[in-house]
Amino acid sequence: MSLVLGYCDGTTGIIASDGRAGGTVCPSEEYNKTRVINKNIILGFVGYKESCEYFLDCANKCMGSNIEDYYIDDYLEVVEFGMNKKSTQEHLQSTFMIMGKTKTGEIKFVITGQDTGYKTKFLPTQGNLAFIGGTISISKIREICEYNSAMKVGKIMNVMIRIIRDVAKLDNSVNTTCYFIFL
Repeated sequence: MSLVLGYCDGTTGIIASDGRAGGTVCPSEEYNKTRVINKNIILGFVGYKESCEYFLDCANKCMGSNIEDYYIDDYLEVVEFGMNKKSTQEHLQSTFMIMGKTKTGEIKFVITGQDTGYKTKFLPTQGNLAFIGGTISISKIREICEYNSAMKVGKIMNVMIRIIRDVAKLDNSVNTTCYFIFL
């Protein structure tokens, strides 16, 4: 399953992932599940890497040569259209955390995919730390996030590293390798 974390403070954002990825062909221990779509959009995902990569490739092809001009609202339209298909849902079985800027510079922070019934769930953007993935209980992961966030030791990146490492101690679907992208 793996773990992806996101944090947004209203003006900037960060998405982090561990390095374990399930694969129908080749699972990996050092796989970056974060992506920069363009200067306005970043994302992370959990699920089988091949189906996630295929879905993202299709979304990028739909945007065509104008991909650098897209903002999050445009990108969400493409993603939601692709996820609306029953065949996509059956094969994808993945969840995406997406963060991006609107044309007016506002940041939106969403989760969409299997965990949300393939509907877009908007998250607060003011100091919000969110997660997707993991095979242990959601309440246990939330407890780990709250404990590490309350410590206020270091930057948010250090908090995210501690969360990934603490979850990895309890959840064998997560490892301690960390990847980050910034918006």
